[in-house]
Amino acid sequence: MTNPDTRLPVLAPRISIEIDAVARFGLATAQARSAVIRSLALHHAGEAAIEGAELHLWSEPEVLRPRQWRIERIAPGARLAIDDLAVALDPVPLATLEAAEPAMLKLELRQGGQVLARAAQAVTLLARDEWGGLGEMAHLLPAFLRPDAAVASGLVEEAAALLAQAGRGVADGYRAQDPARAWMQAAAVWS
Repeated sequence: MTNPDTRLPVLAPRISIEIDAVARFGLATAQARSAVIRSLALHHAGEAAIEGAELHLWSEPEVLRPRQWRIERIAPGARLAIDDLAVALDPVPLATLEAAEPAMLKLELRQGGQVLARAAQAVTLLARDEWGGLGEMAHLLPAFLRPDAAVASGLVEEAAALLAQAGRGVADGYRAQDPARAWMQAAAVWS
């Protein structure tokens, strides 16, 4: 379990955890495997190198699968950027949300049995059918259009007519296994 042991003492080696995560996410974010963390770094302002530490990440409530990074060494005065920012969201609890609710992303840098640094960032969990807006979630808007929605079938019919008029065949989705066809169909839908 990666949740913190509140009995562990927090040392003060003058190291800080810097996290920049999206402000809101939900089921569509999990299904699209969109990035939740934009940047993550450790800044060491102490005087002695830190070796053999682990950076732990988890969320409360548990919608993010816990993640750990092994920190081999961070020199005094150094800023260590974490490059592998992939974290997995658990779609099951996100699929049951009826309304937005607050959550926390929590981090601890641990070495042996001691906590060297802690950080947290507040986020908002969105209801399963809620879109977060253009700011951070513009790329997820298509996830909220169901193929069986009446407006979708009308759009597909109009796009198919445009393709036929242009002599470009039928709207067959991805069945043609041709990315150029998919782009052409997307352009017809846009038109």
